[in-house]
Amino acid sequence: MDTCWRGTQESLTNEAFFASLKLQKEDILDHIKRLYLPYTAIDFGWWYQLSLPSLPSGRISPKAEYSTTQIVGDGNAPWALTDKRDIGKYVARIIVDPRTLNRAVFGYSQVWTQTEVFDLLEKVTGESAPREYVCFPLSFISLGPDC
Repeated sequence: MDTCWRGTQESLTNEAFFASLKLQKEDILDHIKRLYLPYTAIDFGWWYQLSLPSLPSGRISPKAEYSTTQIVGDGNAPWALTDKRDIGKYVARIIVDPRTLNRAVFGYSQVWTQTEVFDLLEKVTGESAPREYVCFPLSFISLGPDC
């Protein structure tokens, strides 16, 4: 059950947009399967470049495509992360591997929590990254004490 929403209307719109993209991808894959076409469905973990927290000095801003102060739930859910610069190398290896034919493959580099990412960046930079805990209406997962 969707118990809380503490994001913006824009965030809700973005969530609905990405949910619709996921459904479109699933529909396309289902159609490919019904036609008995060979396939390899590849998905990747969240990009490191999109998961770095904001720092007051702005010193990592040139390296981060998007930085945030928001932490989902309590920040301790594991996230599969990938450096977007590695995706091409991973795809090249995946598509030549015969074991991946007619399979879905999930690629990632490391598993971190948002809290671990924020803590590490604070340790390395000596700056305190602001944290805003948010709860999103995800019916399939429960995050944080208020969700």
